[in-house]
Amino acid sequence: MTRLTILSVFFLFFSKLLTAQVLEGSISGTVVDGGDQKIIDAATISLFKAKDSSLVKINLADKSGNFLFEHIRFGKYYLLATSTGRLQTYSPVLEINKNSTVNAGALQLTN
Repeated sequence: MTRLTILSVFFLFFSKLLTAQVLEGSISGTVVDGGDQKIIDAATISLFKAKDSSLVKINLADKSGNFLFEHIRFGKYYLLATSTGRLQTYSPVLEINKNSTVNAGALQLTN
């Protein structure tokens, strides 16, 4: 093989590795009662893009009230937490960038 062929194969392989890196992160948090701070399990958490309010994913809180959204592309988002018999609540805008894990904190639902 010529040098040019080897060099071309190397650059093709290297460029494939660079494009394989997807800019993704995750968002985690907890859902609690706004009054007595008890854990609310099975609350529904919806993830929306901040730019146009389009729905990205929906998740449920586990038995400990925790939730996790994984493989979220870099950008700005907000969360909506709902549970039967309680008022819904929104998170502030969350940004996923170089810090690939964002903790939304405790989303508090009230009666």
